[in-house]
Amino acid sequence: MRNPVVVREAFRHLDGLSNTANGDSALVCGIALNHQTDKAFVLFKNGSLKFYDNSNDLLTCYSTIKLEFEGLRETWIKIDYVAAIGTIVCVSQEGSIATVSDTNPDEAPEQIGMIDNGISSAAWSPDYSCLLLVTNNDTLLCMSANWDVLYEVPHPPLIAGSATTVSWKGDGDMVSVLSTDQDDQTTRIRLYNKQLELVSIARNVNEGGGNMGGGGAGGVKGIGKAMAFSPNGVLVAFDMKKPSGSHQIAFIEKNGLRHGEFDLPYPRGENEGYDPSSTFLLVHWHHAVTAEGCVQIYHRHNYYWYLGQEFAEKHLQPLTFDPEHPEVLYLTHLLSPSDSSAAGTYVLRTVELGWAGYE
Repeated sequence: MRNPVVVREAFRHLDGLSNTANGDSALVCGIALNHQTDKAFVLFKNGSLKFYDNSNDLLTCYSTIKLEFEGLRETWIKIDYVAAIGTIVCVSQEGSIATVSDTNPDEAPEQIGMIDNGISSAAWSPDYSCLLLVTNNDTLLCMSANWDVLYEVPHPPLIAGSATTVSWKGDGDMVSVLSTDQDDQTTRIRLYNKQLELVSIARNVNEGGGNMGGGGAGGVKGIGKAMAFSPNGVLVAFDMKKPSGSHQIAFIEKNGLRHGEFDLPYPRGENEGYDPSSTFLLVHWHHAVTAEGCVQIYHRHNYYWYLGQEFAEKHLQPLTFDPEHPEVLYLTHLLSPSDSSAAGTYVLRTVELGWAGYE
């Protein structure tokens, strides 16, 4: 059997970004990369946005701006570089959608729109042609890259403060939305087509009542917030707590039917993601007290899932698989004390995966 191996790794220090300077890495919202210009952009939840030159081993910070509109303090939850419009797009919990020039940091950020009552989660389609928002107004809202409203449909009211997750199929024809309904406090995974017409709701006919895990009406008992639609569109993966208290990654098909699972050796996953080829499944979790983070890479062989690689570091955060090079994964974390003078410094870690063994 072939096993995933690390072919090569690169560690590039994030200049100007340290544990002492910026506090807990939970403040980091995410990183966006522009490969054409070798620039990287780091967004903090408090709205601080740092610009980095990505052209050498040291990621040099050359500018820092603050996202703030009308004096409102917001919590920022997403950053993307959208090549089609040549700009950085940021989204806040309070409802702001902001664009920032990637070439001129001195140009003032623009608030494209403000969603009343806020945004629960957001995700761009794989080709960046549309942005889907789960709003706190009980709607799903899909906008084009030019900010035209394409579709808007009702969504069941959410439990206040509960997590939602959005994940697109690789060709953008379908999207999955994980949310916890207010009326019965049950978490469900709903699958929609690109026009936001409901296709199916997760259920498991093998566990009685035509539902997943006995949650009722397509509900899922014990489901977490981690979910990922495989780019090839075959399965949707999600984290679920078993009645015994242990956790597993379970799968559903596009019709909502359960399709296998595997057990996890640790607490509930925080994030999940596939590489663009649907070969690797990433599962991430972190310890709230120790700040220790873990990323595990699973792969499938003969209908079984196997743990291929594991990375554990302080404040470890998975960023993304490279869309142009599916075997390349980006991570960020704090260097450990064993790294001597570099301890307390954050790095952008590039991991290239390959294979060893036989078919």
